[in-house]
Amino acid sequence: MKIIIVDDMPKIREAIATIPEWESMDCQISGEAADGEEALQLIHADPPDILITDIRMPIMDGLQLAKLVRESYPEIYIIFLTAYSDFEYAKQAIKLGVSDFITKPIHVPELIERVRLIKVGKLDSQEEQQKWQDEAFQLLVNPLKSEEEKCNFLQSIQMAERKFIVLSIDIDNIDLLHQSGITFSKLSLHGKANNLMKTYPYVHWSFLSPSGIYLLIFSGDEETTAFRDHVFLIAREILQMCADSILFSTSIELSSLLASLVQLPQGIQEIKQCQDYRMLLGKNSIISFDVLQQLDDPISHRKELNEQALEEVLRVGGAEELHAFIRIIYKEIMGTGLNKNQVQQKILNLLEITDRTRKEFSLEINNELYLQIRKQIFAIDILSDMMVVLENYLKETMAAITHSKQNMVSEEIKAITNYIRLNYMDEITLQTLKDQLFLNYSYTYLSRKIKQETGKHFSDLLTEYRIQEAKRLLLTQSMKSYEIAYKVGFKDPAYFSQLFKKTVGISPKDYK
Repeated sequence: MKIIIVDDMPKIREAIATIPEWESMDCQISGEAADGEEALQLIHADPPDILITDIRMPIMDGLQLAKLVRESYPEIYIIFLTAYSDFEYAKQAIKLGVSDFITKPIHVPELIERVRLIKVGKLDSQEEQQKWQDEAFQLLVNPLKSEEEKCNFLQSIQMAERKFIVLSIDIDNIDLLHQSGITFSKLSLHGKANNLMKTYPYVHWSFLSPSGIYLLIFSGDEETTAFRDHVFLIAREILQMCADSILFSTSIELSSLLASLVQLPQGIQEIKQCQDYRMLLGKNSIISFDVLQQLDDPISHRKELNEQALEEVLRVGGAEELHAFIRIIYKEIMGTGLNKNQVQQKILNLLEITDRTRKEFSLEINNELYLQIRKQIFAIDILSDMMVVLENYLKETMAAITHSKQNMVSEEIKAITNYIRLNYMDEITLQTLKDQLFLNYSYTYLSRKIKQETGKHFSDLLTEYRIQEAKRLLLTQSMKSYEIAYKVGFKDPAYFSQLFKKTVGISPKDYK
């Protein structure tokens, strides 16, 4: 279960987020926020199962947040953190349908028990949903059922025209594992895959398959190309999750984009064709039916496919994707009977694409190195040795592109911190940063990047700078505390004094 924690005090957020029992309860802290506005942005991007929130906070308090969450996400359980002095607030919260209350100071065993009870109730509902999905799957793949019967069923659940892709997660060498008496749990893999899918904004169904898990991922309103790209990214993340959390290697197969659930049997057949191809690509592979179709086309079509695939791998791929690309090129060359000159020309063409991609990221082209690689390509007689030379150059390029992207992000973070330094006295939100600095990022991505680069949430970063400026003004100016509060960007002098004392250890008056 995913949990978002909202409190304007970093120590309270940290205390809740680091409760050791979360892991054994299969609970994940998916986000932290210092106020309701920041929390709402996180919720829109990745809705949690449980929202744990303080009532009294700056910018947007817990009551406003709960009201908006109830309107858009009625399925989210809300737990309020409340002091005894907040009784009137608590009465308002009851009217909003808040699930539970925890009084401050927080008693950890009490909070754990509340979350456990919520989880038990939610699991009962999830089991019913999974049972219904299993029955629907059996109906749709049953060859004895007519297409009319299947269409009527889909019309009844309003899923007749939903496009989707079948993603199959397969445990490699599963028959050999059975023969060896090695035990493993497909149900555990099923649960991990479902939890990962909750981090993406796609409706999905999931089923056990003979060798692993089937995921049916339904497209939203985005264009077809973007949806395919996102499904491939999901496949990559699942592959990494399997590598990190289970003892067996896995492979993933992707069907084509199917127009309706009536075509589910076709999707399963496409998955089986991809599984046959797994023998050539090896373990930990991502095999797409669309790519297989292209590989069987004439050489001119494969050339265009290879160019697009290489550019994509260099821009966003990792070591596994690069190695898989090299294997595909190797298999293609072996299967087409190209002569030595044709092979050399093909490799050189891939090198040119690599250099073109380097230029997109303003990376230096080392002409001396390029000439050296050309000489090696023309001197080598063994294809496998030639592929090693190509792969090494691609690895170096991919590492340089990754480093370049990281530097670009760092420059943006510098711009953000500089903007805060110059405008801390004004009202600043993530939307302000996006508008003023022309940042084409989602709220969630921007919030996470700020946290990754600075170690602090945006609200904490802004508050910290305002407190620092307040300390300076208290020591250098003959201003009242409330005047300084307004000057550094706080709208509520009482809240400023409270926050100052919690942060610095003494009141503004004593500090002065």
